[in-house]
Amino acid sequence: MNDILMKILSRKHFLFALGILLSFAAKSQSLDIKDYEGLWKGQLMVYQKGILVDSVLVEHLVKRLDDNRYTWKTDYLSPTRPVTKDYKLVLNPDEPNKFTIDEGDNLLLFQYLFDHKMHSSFVTQGILITSTYEFKGDEIIFELTSGTLLEKSHPAVENYNITSMQRMVLKRE
Repeated sequence: MNDILMKILSRKHFLFALGILLSFAAKSQSLDIKDYEGLWKGQLMVYQKGILVDSVLVEHLVKRLDDNRYTWKTDYLSPTRPVTKDYKLVLNPDEPNKFTIDEGDNLLLFQYLFDHKMHSSFVTQGILITSTYEFKGDEIIFELTSGTLLEKSHPAVENYNITSMQRMVLKRE
């Protein structure tokens, strides 16, 4: 009888411990954008074919609009070519690892969260774009690469070159 009771207790403890571990794993995949509200400042570095060709100061604003939408605005503070990208970040309550950057005019870029890093890839005008936003406590790190389709070397694989990379490290202001 004692052996049976020990097996039941062991199974219950195992299931309890497994439940705790799974809840931590699920929590680690979530991202609370509220933790990143505010003004962020940093430097955007622009590389072409592995060589730094430009840099510009940037400001990035994350501000809650409602339960599922945030201002996602970036000002590129170039003295000669300033640019503002005023987008919205849309949360998806049904899929906590899926976000959408709404650029306006029905242009939506889907972002997928893995381990506090949002990933996106898409093709526009024959150019493959990949981007990430990594959330690291007091930093947001943005990276974007672009490239074009290379000549096929094998029927099962399409390769893209990467000719451009942008990297921005933002710190909370």
